[in-house]
Amino acid sequence: MIRTLIVDDEEQSRVALRHLLRRCCPQLEVVAEAGGKLQAQEEIVRRQPELVFLDVEMPDGSGFDLLKDLPRANFALIFVTAHEHYALRAIKCSALDYLLKPVLAEDLRTAIARVDVRYDGSSRAALLREQLLEEQPDRIALPTHDGFEIVRIAEIVRAQACSNYTIIVMSGGIEITVPKTLGEYEKLLGDQNFVRVHRSHLLNVRHVRRYRRGRGGCVTMSDGMEIEISQHKKECFLQYFSR
Repeated sequence: MIRTLIVDDEEQSRVALRHLLRRCCPQLEVVAEAGGKLQAQEEIVRRQPELVFLDVEMPDGSGFDLLKDLPRANFALIFVTAHEHYALRAIKCSALDYLLKPVLAEDLRTAIARVDVRYDGSSRAALLREQLLEEQPDRIALPTHDGFEIVRIAEIVRAQACSNYTIIVMSGGIEITVPKTLGEYEKLLGDQNFVRVHRSHLLNVRHVRRYRRGRGGCVTMSDGMEIEISQHKKECFLQYFSR
């Protein structure tokens, strides 16, 4: 099933599209709907959809504004709108299709056929990623807008929350923004010498270069970044250095 999000400020349009998808596209699962730009941003971060049907004109910002505000667009995109004149901009956003309201069943099937081709390739990419990680357990796959990057866990200096995304800072200063929350990386890396020292910071303790006492304390990382430690995280952090 392809996780799908419908973004449209008109409830009637969302209902009509959802019913049409249920009838014509059983391989799609509508996991959420959004009535505007801000709600769509929240649902994209929370639901991680693989396909987004996106309206253009909405009261709190256009569909193009939404795409501009996302660090990564890790989903297939189909515009659904009543306005013909945005088609060229949609193509520049790498949209798979541009459907005019009211959406016709045949046009919808044609658009979804392009999505099926994309995710057939994504399935092969996911299999390749799993095979690589099985062969190299000291590495982790970081999702990007056009695939993924395999990096050595030991070379991750720290991870920093950025809204509902995460910035992974590597040795050498390389930064990779990924569409997952810091909490997800805390779970993934918690047994790999990483410790959450603040609601916004997850640190690789092997890259800690200095600790200064204080209410919670402050650390200097190998990339020169100074990070304050929350008072209630201090004890957990110091345990790594008393082993």
